[in-house]
Amino acid sequence: MGLKHHPRVVTNGMFLYYDAANTRSYSGSGVTINNLFSGFGCTLVNGPTYSSNNSGYFSFDGTNDFAQLTLPALTSWSFSFWIYNHTVPSGATEKQLLSTNSDPTGLSMLSSKYNIWNGTTNLSNSSIGQSVWTNVVFTNASGVGSSIFLDGALDASFNTSNQIYAGPAQLLAILSTFRNHQAFLGSFMGYSRSITALEVLQNYRATKKRYGK
Repeated sequence: MGLKHHPRVVTNGMFLYYDAANTRSYSGSGVTINNLFSGFGCTLVNGPTYSSNNSGYFSFDGTNDFAQLTLPALTSWSFSFWIYNHTVPSGATEKQLLSTNSDPTGLSMLSSKYNIWNGTTNLSNSSIGQSVWTNVVFTNASGVGSSIFLDGALDASFNTSNQIYAGPAQLLAILSTFRNHQAFLGSFMGYSRSITALEVLQNYRATKKRYGK
């Protein structure tokens, strides 16, 4: 699977792993990010740049940069970001982390908090950190609820859940030119199940050194 940089990450249920530090995922040039699992590759659109700092990350300008991918249909899911936010949206301003096909579920930032949109707004308890690397994990268990984890620890839980429809999706934008977010993105993981709190912590411990944690 090529997880040479982080061999201790949880792989049960993982279907998606983009890692700027792994040359099997990104060569260091071009617009294609390869999935460390089969299928579901990703394309950088409008010029996100690559840096070798922190072993590798992608820089999005917050104007029109985004990454285009495809997701399968998911009833339970988890998504993990290592992200460095240059700006923090306040008030009604919303910035996107992940937008999905037909938008039954979206992951974003709103009112200086992380947000799971699944038919209703679900905000993190903690405010978004600016100019610091953060591991943000969103989980969803079908018919049970959803949660937000920050740096390996549970931050907020909700009794609402929702599916994701198969089809196109975008990282750090919605509809290509809306809610574009200015940030560095080190890695992005996707699971076809709701990973546990212990598994979130395991992934955080396996990857945090690269980000100075």
